[in-house]
Amino acid sequence: MAEMRRPSVPFRFQRQSIPVTKFHGGESVLLMNVGSYGYWRESLFTVHGRSVPVLAIACYMAYASVVTAGSLLLSPLLVTGTHDATAVEHILAGEDEQYFQIHEWIIELLGTVLFFMLVFRTQLSYDRWWEGRTIWGMITYTTRDVSRQAVNYVKSPEHVARICRWAIAFPAAMKAHLRFERELPELADVLLPAELMALLASDHLVIYANEQLGHAVASARDAGHLSDYLLVMMDQNLQKLSATLGKCERILTTKMPFPYIVHLRTFLILWLLMLPFTMIKFFGWYALVGDLMIFYLFVSFEFISVQIEQPFGKEFNDLPLDKYVTGVIKPNILAMLARSTGGAASAVVSDIGTSPVQPSPVQQKLPLVFAAQAKRAKAPGQTKGIFAMKSRFNYYASGV
Repeated sequence: MAEMRRPSVPFRFQRQSIPVTKFHGGESVLLMNVGSYGYWRESLFTVHGRSVPVLAIACYMAYASVVTAGSLLLSPLLVTGTHDATAVEHILAGEDEQYFQIHEWIIELLGTVLFFMLVFRTQLSYDRWWEGRTIWGMITYTTRDVSRQAVNYVKSPEHVARICRWAIAFPAAMKAHLRFERELPELADVLLPAELMALLASDHLVIYANEQLGHAVASARDAGHLSDYLLVMMDQNLQKLSATLGKCERILTTKMPFPYIVHLRTFLILWLLMLPFTMIKFFGWYALVGDLMIFYLFVSFEFISVQIEQPFGKEFNDLPLDKYVTGVIKPNILAMLARSTGGAASAVVSDIGTSPVQPSPVQQKLPLVFAAQAKRAKAPGQTKGIFAMKSRFNYYASGV
C-alpha cells in the first residue's frame, strides 16, 4: 500500500507580499502628531485613511433598492392586485407584513450581538497594532542603548563604529523583513560595501544583522576593549532584539482565528441581507438612506480591523517604519558616533544623517501643515509659543 503523503501547504513566509500603495506607511500617525489640537480638521476632512468599501456599498445599495421596490410595489400587487396608494399604506402599516417583511425584534436582537462581536474584533486588531508600536519602541530603545554602551565603554573607535553600524542595520533589516522586501537603501551610507553585500545575500536579514552585531561586540571583548561584565550587559540587549523579531513575526504571520472570522462575516452578511425587509415598515422609500448608513457603520468596522491587524505594511494607517528607521534610530546613533569621534564620524560612516528614501506625497505636506499653524499662531508677544510649536513638531514628526 502506497504511503499517504501529506498535501503540501502553498505557503512560504518569504513569498508573501503586502498591498502596493502610493504611501510609505504611517502617514496617519505623522499627520495626527503635527495636526491641530485634537486633530479635528485633519480627521474630519481627510480623504485618505477612511475605510470606504465603495464596491461593497454599491452592491448593497443595489440589493436594498431591489428589496425596497419589491416590497413596496410587488407586495400590493400580490395582495390586492393593484399598486394604489391605499395598498402601499397597508404595507407600511404592517397589516400585510407577511409579504417581504421581517419583524424588527429579530434585527434588534441579532444586531446587538453582532455589534459586540464587531467591537471585540476591532479591539483585538487594535491590540495587534499597538503591540507592533510597542515592539518598535523597544527596538528604538535597545539599539540606541547598545550604541550608547559601545560609545561609553568600548575603547577602540573601530569597534565602536562597527557596533553602531550594525545597530543601525538591525531596524532597517527588520523593516525590510516585515514588508517582504530585500532592498536596504537606508544602509547604503552606513555599512561598508562588503558588509552590505553580505547582508543582502543572507537568507534572513534580521537574524544576520543581529548575528553580526553580536560578532562586533564579541570582537571588542576578544581584543581587550570590553570587559566580560560589560559583554554580558550588552548581550542582554541583543537578546531583547532577538525577542522583538519573534514578536513581530508572530503578529505578521498569525491572524485572528479562522472560525471566528468565518462566523462573524457570515452572521454580518445575513443580518445585512435581512435589514432592508425591516426598515421598509418604518421608513418606506427613505429606508434606503438608513440601509446605507447602517451598512457603512458595520462593514467599516470590519474593514478597519483588516487594515490595522497587520501594522507593518505601507498603507496609510500602518506604522511609520521608515520614519522610525531613517528619522529616529539612524540619526540618533550617528550623532552618538560623531560625538565619540570628536565630530569625525564621517571618516568611518559617510554622509552622516542622509538617506536615499524619499518621503511620500502625504509626508511631504507635513511641514506645510506646521508652517500654516505657525503662521496662524504668529502674533505680538507670542514668539515663545511659536518656538514651542516648532519644538513640538520636530519631536512628534520624529515618530518617537
